[in-house]
Amino acid sequence: MSRRRLGVSFGAAVLVGGVGLAEAVPPLAELGSGLEVMNHVFVVLGTDNAFDLFVQFPEDMPATMYRAEEDAYVAPYDAAHGRWVNGQYGWLYGGSWVPPPGALVWIELVDADEGIETRFAIRSYAEFGSFSPIYGSEGSPPRIWWDTRMLHTYHLVDEVGLYRGRYRVYLGDPGGEPLAGYDAGEIELTWLAGACDRDGDGDVDGVDVLAWLDHQGDVDLDGLTDAFDLAGLAAAAARSTI
Repeated sequence: MSRRRLGVSFGAAVLVGGVGLAEAVPPLAELGSGLEVMNHVFVVLGTDNAFDLFVQFPEDMPATMYRAEEDAYVAPYDAAHGRWVNGQYGWLYGGSWVPPPGALVWIELVDADEGIETRFAIRSYAEFGSFSPIYGSEGSPPRIWWDTRMLHTYHLVDEVGLYRGRYRVYLGDPGGEPLAGYDAGEIELTWLAGACDRDGDGDVDGVDVLAWLDHQGDVDLDGLTDAFDLAGLAAAAARSTI
């Protein structure tokens, strides 16, 4: 069973320009589902000048995407309406390392499944993003400069399925060219939109359904996980990419 934790979520108590945040921007994960905890990728630069990346709660992967309701959010976040969304993964500084003078920390999308879109979410609890596309979405650059403060991004898809993205963290110059003498770190992150091949055996079957139910697969957002949600299973089985 997926363990539930008391996590950080964003509710109507926080205001943005007088508008309740829950009414203004998508939460990082579906509120009230037990999945609103953040899941950070810790970034550590070792004494060997190599980056080590690890996920805070690997047992909670893949991150479960929720279906954003129509007319739920203000612009520009209305681009999420009717889509599968998740923003749980965040980048977090770990250790006590400091970039050398003149070097910047870059996060680059190396490879991702077709159909996944990434947009800026939140930095350091206080700075809510522009929802602008990043990591190659809509023609944006594949990499971003990271100032080592906590950074979350929204990931959005239109179809149910299991999605993967591989990221590289490295030290580089202001133009993004890697710095000699330092090794990059890479990590794969995963997202689940509806039921799909969770055990990776090449088909969608009863084992996947049980795992999906364990991960709160309330596809129709009626507060229950029941037979009506199994429509997501049929759609996932029809996807040839999972």
